[in-house]
Amino acid sequence: MDVSSPFPVLHQAIISGGAIDVGRIDVLDCAAVAPDARTLWVALTRRQGETLVDLLTRLNDTLEQCLSNGACVDELHREHR
Repeated sequence: MDVSSPFPVLHQAIISGGAIDVGRIDVLDCAAVAPDARTLWVALTRRQGETLVDLLTRLNDTLEQCLSNGACVDELHREHR
């Protein structure tokens, strides 16, 4: 893992074949997702007042938790129930 990166887990996910996407999703002004080829590990909605750096930090930290415990986090569908 590249600890010199400000987002080491996201960096490792990308070089391992995963992806991150940040931007508008449907009616949401901003969301961030981190999938790999088989699993959508993290889907976060940007909180009111949350900066882009804060969102990426939360994505990095949440992905680390998800990968270590095997559980996914999906705020996108929770927001629209």
